[in-house]
Amino acid sequence: MIHVTLVNHTTRDVVVPAVSTPGQAETHFQISVHDAKGRPAPPTAYARNEARRPIPGSYGIVRVKPGESYSDDIVLTKLFDLTRGGDFTVQVAANWQSAAPVTSNSLSVKVRN
Repeated sequence: MIHVTLVNHTTRDVVVPAVSTPGQAETHFQISVHDAKGRPAPPTAYARNEARRPIPGSYGIVRVKPGESYSDDIVLTKLFDLTRGGDFTVQVAANWQSAAPVTSNSLSVKVRN
């Protein structure tokens, strides 16, 4: 699991889509995971079939004011098959209508099987 924090460095509110069910960050962030050779990690069955379907729970928005932050958790193994282990690079992106597109710094992850 990785913990993602978006900090609003602008001078206006940023509207972030949110769901009431914890651990569903894949519904409003784009996550990429690549192995040491730059190949995309294979998606899980959930990612292929379920990740973009509507999920149960309430949908809403969170207004992140200038200087404030919004955090959520992403369960990588829910979305990517990392069972072979190895070194991976993870990036998270957001492209919401209320803000310019943003991409996280790269995160290096070592998975041991």
